[in-house]
Amino acid sequence: AAAEFFSLPAAFGGVVVIDSEAAIAGMREAILASPIVGLDSEWRPTQQQAPPNGETTGGGGRCPLQLLQLATLEIAFLIDLPAMDTSQALSSALQAIFASPTVVKVGCDARQDVAKIGKTFPALAEASRTVAPLADVQDL
Repeated sequence: AAAEFFSLPAAFGGVVVIDSEAAIAGMREAILASPIVGLDSEWRPTQQQAPPNGETTGGGGRCPLQLLQLATLEIAFLIDLPAMDTSQALSSALQAIFASPTVVKVGCDARQDVAKIGKTFPALAEASRTVAPLADVQDL
């Protein structure tokens, strides 16, 4: 049996790494022009062994937050958070995106992801205070 895979649209603009201020304005413009944006964050993997009781910290736990992914149907942005941790331009862009009533934010446990951004990177704390409208796939 032939496997079927989801294909990206022909108009997909690719992946842009945001690790300098130069690309922030384009990211902000592209996302605010979209009716929906997917968001997810990633943590640096660790070699820590699970505790004997089997409990895990989940959601990245004590692992350092590294990456914020924001994607529309046309383009994806990978934000290198440690490289941009003091950027006021990034804080302003994220605040505009997260609070925009015309852009639905979609993610899995996204509210926790955004809260961890504010806790890990104080310069981005204001941007992470309001995220709406938000659709969390855990609630479906």
